[in-house]
Amino acid sequence: MRRLPLFFLLLSSLLIAGCEGCRSDPTQEEEEKKKAPLAAFTAKPTRVFPDGMVTPDGLVKPGHWLTASQQIRSNKEDSRGELQTQVAISAGTAQAANRIDSPLQNVRPVVLPKGQQRRFDYRVLAPRAKTATQRMLLDSTFVASGRTSTFPTSPQPREFKTLSSEEYFFVILTARPERFAKLQVADWRRPFRSDLDFESKAANYHIVIPRSGELQPLSETMLDWTSTAVLLWDDVSPDALTPGQLRALRDWVHFGGQLIVNGAIASESIANTAAADLLPIRPRGNVELDSDAGAELLSKWAVATDRSTDNQIALLKSQSGRIAVEGLEAEDALPIDGTGGLILARRAGRGRVVQTRFDLMSDWMTNWQSYDSFFNAVILDRPRRQLTSKEMSLVQRYIDLDRTDTHPTMNTKFRLASRDDVLRRQLPELVLDEREAGPRTPSPRAEIAKPAESIDVLTRVDPFAGTSSWSSDSDTISLCEDILKRESGIEIPSSQLVIRSLGFYLLALVPVNYLVFRLLGRLEYAWLATPVIALVGAIWVARAARLDIGFARSQTEIAVLETQPSYPRAHLSRVVAIYNSLSSQYDFGFKTVDAAADALRPSRDSTSSRPMVFRTDFDEGPHLAGVAVDSNDTEMIHVEQILDLGGGIYQRDDQLFNDTDYELLDAMVSAKDDAGQVRVAVLGSVLPNSKAKLRFRSADQVSVPNNLPLQSRRLMSRLLNSAAIPEASARMVARIDASMPTMSVVPQANQATAQTVVLAHLSHPPFRKRQADVNLPSDFRSSLPDYGESSDSN
Repeated sequence: MRRLPLFFLLLSSLLIAGCEGCRSDPTQEEEEKKKAPLAAFTAKPTRVFPDGMVTPDGLVKPGHWLTASQQIRSNKEDSRGELQTQVAISAGTAQAANRIDSPLQNVRPVVLPKGQQRRFDYRVLAPRAKTATQRMLLDSTFVASGRTSTFPTSPQPREFKTLSSEEYFFVILTARPERFAKLQVADWRRPFRSDLDFESKAANYHIVIPRSGELQPLSETMLDWTSTAVLLWDDVSPDALTPGQLRALRDWVHFGGQLIVNGAIASESIANTAAADLLPIRPRGNVELDSDAGAELLSKWAVATDRSTDNQIALLKSQSGRIAVEGLEAEDALPIDGTGGLILARRAGRGRVVQTRFDLMSDWMTNWQSYDSFFNAVILDRPRRQLTSKEMSLVQRYIDLDRTDTHPTMNTKFRLASRDDVLRRQLPELVLDEREAGPRTPSPRAEIAKPAESIDVLTRVDPFAGTSSWSSDSDTISLCEDILKRESGIEIPSSQLVIRSLGFYLLALVPVNYLVFRLLGRLEYAWLATPVIALVGAIWVARAARLDIGFARSQTEIAVLETQPSYPRAHLSRVVAIYNSLSSQYDFGFKTVDAAADALRPSRDSTSSRPMVFRTDFDEGPHLAGVAVDSNDTEMIHVEQILDLGGGIYQRDDQLFNDTDYELLDAMVSAKDDAGQVRVAVLGSVLPNSKAKLRFRSADQVSVPNNLPLQSRRLMSRLLNSAAIPEASARMVARIDASMPTMSVVPQANQATAQTVVLAHLSHPPFRKRQADVNLPSDFRSSLPDYGESSDSN
C-alpha cells in the first residue's frame, strides 16, 4: 500500500510529460507554414456598399442597384484578367436547388501585381425578392487572361441578408463610432418592443458606420444610393469622400436624400468640399453655445411626461465653453420651430439638409429622456408616436396616421418619378384621346376629407423592395413599354416612294440610257449599262427606304428626363426597343459611370447561349453587352443615367428659366395650390438659355397638343394630370425631339426614332410641422411589472 503514492506520482509525471509533448513548437509551426505550397491567389470576403463595422457581413436591399468590393492578391506572379460575378437569390440557403440565378452577369477588368492586395469595385443589381426570407448570393471568379486559370474568390457563394420593404440604410460618417451607440438602440430605428412582445418587428433603418481612415465604402453613382435614406456627416475630414462620391451625394440629396450635418466640425468639413452649396449655414467660425436657446429646445421638444428636462437644462447652464457654429445663413434656410435657432433645415430639390449648430451627441442631449422623440421628429422629419398598453404589452401608434405599422414613405424621402410615380389610376383631365379618356368623373380625392396627415399615396411601393426600386412594372416604364409595342419595328416604305422610285428607275433605264449612248454613237453599249443602272438603283432605293439589303434594323426610344429646381444634373430613364430582321448581338455603351441597364423583361428563351453582361470599369463608363435579338423580334432595354444638362430649369416669380443646352417643345407648366386647385400655363417652345413668361389659366381650358411623335402625348398628359401633382407644388412638362447623348448602341440601327419627355419640378410641397411624441416608455413602468426597455439591433 505504501507503494501506491509513489505509483501515482510516477503516473502524474508521465501525464505531465505527455501533455508537454503534445504542445507544438512555434518555430516548428512557422517552418511548416513556409514549406506549405503557396496558393496562386488569395481573396478577402466580398463587401457590399454601404458597409460598416457593426455588421461586416453586409446587407442588401432587394430590387436596388449596389456597389460591391472584392480584394484579391496574386502571390506568385503578375496577373491580369477579369472578375466575373453571378448574382442569385435564394430561399435562405446557398444550395443550387434553392437559388435562382439572375440573367445579368457582372464583369470587370483586374490587374494584379505580384504580392499586392488590390481592391476592385463593381456594380450589381440585387434581384427583387419574392418572399421576406430570401437572401442574395454573390458568386465571383477571377479568370486570368487567356483563361489559363480561374480562382473562385470564396469556396461558396457569398450570402447576404436583405432589408425589409420599409427598412433603409442610415449612414454615419464619423471617426468616433462609440459615441453613436445610442442611435443603434433608438426607438425610431426599430419600432418599440417590450420584453413581453415576442413578435419580431422590422426595422426602419439599418445604421451603417464605415471604418474611418480608409476609402469610404460608398458608391460613386446616385443610382446605387437608392437604398440609403439618411446620411449623417460627423467629424470626418473634407477628403473622406472621393469627387465621385461627393457628386453622388449631391445628386442623392437633390432627389430626396436627407443629409444631417452634425455641429461645428462637420460644418467646417463639408464647407471645404464640392457639397458646400448644400449647407444651410456657411460657417465662419465658432461661438459659445447660447444656453437659453438650448433650454428653449429642450423645453419645446420635451415629451409632456418627461421628468428629465429640468435636469438637462440645469446641466446645460452649469457648464460653459460649449461651442456652436456661427456663419452666414442661406436665403432659403429656415430655423426649425422651437429649437432657438440652433437647428436649421434647407430644401435641396426634393431632399432635406439639416444642420445643427451644436453636437447632437452632447451629454445635455443624449441623457434627455425625450431624445428619441426629438430625433424622430426634428432630425428625421417623421410623424409623432404614442404608446398604449394592450394585453400586458406596449403598442406603438402613429396617431396622426391612425396606424401601427410603418410605411416605407415615412422612412425615406428619396423618389424617382420613373420608378415611383403613380399614374395608372389618375383621372384623364388633360385628355389623351377618347380611347383612354373614359367618362369624366369627380376626383375621389375631392370627395374624401383629408386627414391631418397621410402617407404618400402618390408613391408606388413594392411589397419587398420598398420605394425607388429598379422595376419593369412601374407605371411610367409600363406606359413607355406599351407605347413602344405600338410604335417599334421597321418602317415600311410608303407607296409613293415605291411608285416614284420605279418611275425614276424606268426613266434612267430606257430613255436616258438610250439618249446618252445614242449621242455617243455607241448604242450597243446601252445593254452593258443596264446591270450598272439596276445596281445603282437598288442602292439608292435602299438608302431612300433606310434599309440595308437583307438586314433591317430599327431603334425606337422613349425616355423620361426628371430635373429638380435649378439643379443642372437630371435623372434619365430610357426604354429602348431594338428590332432586327436577323438574329444579332447588341452592345450598349455609356460615357459616364452614372448609368445602369438591363433587359426590360429578361427572358431565357433566346436562341443565344451567351448571358447578358454588365461590364464596369471599361473605357469611360459601363457597358451592357450580349443583348440578343432574335430574327424578326424586338428586345426592350431599360436604361437609367444621370446627365449634366449644362444648367437647371426653374421658376422665378412669373417666369420660367431654361438654362439647359436643350430646346423644350410643347412645354406646359402646371401648378397646384394648397386647396387642390390647378392652373396651367402653355409655353410652347422654350429655347436653350432663355426664359418664358408664365400666363396661368384654368386647367379645363388647355390640353396637350395632338399628334405628337411616338405617342408622347400619352405620357405628357399623365404627368400633367392634377391627380399626379402634390398640393402646393408646380412642375413643367415638355419634350425634346431627340435621344439624349452619352449612350451608344452597336450595331447602329438604320432607322432610329426617339422622344424624350421632360418632367421639371419647379417647387415641392413644404415640409410638415412635426410634433413631439405623446408619451414615453418609462410612463408604463408601474403598470407593467415585467416591463423592460429593449430594442433589437441588426
